[in-house]
Amino acid sequence: MKTPIKVAETWDLAYQVRDIPWHSEHPPRELMRVLKEGGFKSFTVGVPPRRDVRPTKNVGLPRRRRARPQKLKVLDVGCGLGSSTITLAKAGFDVIGIDISKTAIEEARHRLREIGIKHDYNQLLNPRSALRTVQTSFRTPKSAIRTGRIRFEVRDVFDLRPYYDKFDLVIDLGCLHCFDGKWRKAYLKEIHRVLKSDGLYWVMTFGRKAPDYGPYRYSQKEMRELTSPLFKTLFIRNADWSRLYQRRPSEIKSVSCLMKKM
Repeated sequence: MKTPIKVAETWDLAYQVRDIPWHSEHPPRELMRVLKEGGFKSFTVGVPPRRDVRPTKNVGLPRRRRARPQKLKVLDVGCGLGSSTITLAKAGFDVIGIDISKTAIEEARHRLREIGIKHDYNQLLNPRSALRTVQTSFRTPKSAIRTGRIRFEVRDVFDLRPYYDKFDLVIDLGCLHCFDGKWRKAYLKEIHRVLKSDGLYWVMTFGRKAPDYGPYRYSQKEMRELTSPLFKTLFIRNADWSRLYQRRPSEIKSVSCLMKKM
């Protein structure tokens, strides 16, 4: 099952003519809230770091190396121009942003170069590949922050076979609510397949109190019923589409839901 060609062309044309009212240079406040609460990192896989154990003098015992925790591998579906994708990478996650629009992905890659983050063309999903952690420096080396690895790709969300069982977390900011009928179920099955065992799926859609235009508007009950066969709800709450640095709350109400793969 794949997105019809005409639909894909329509999305790409929207980015070509800049008819993208859903885009913002800043991530949603709700995403920053979940990051601050640790909703994603609390499920990070890997072994916590421990102190090196040095061998006794004159005893030929190998020195134990410090075990480093693994970073969450994140898939940002429908990433658009990559504002939220870049935010996640700066928060320390290894992220792949995908979108069906070639124009959007090309501009997202260009934005990485402008802000000084190198686009990683290597096999991000291959743990053996020699990848260097991206670093962005500020005025002094002491204030340098380490970001996660990041890559943008043109992909159809209904055909994610190269990504099956590869991700710890899937981020969905306004992708699910664009589909109806059989497309919803097909989309959720693909999301379920790309997640590892016990992987997380966070989605934010239009809520019931959102203006009566555009995408489908979900209630909390509908969200639970739609996703319950594949996911276990960890939290679900009402939110809105306010962006970071936006003074007034957005009129577009939303539903924010974090789920775990069953």
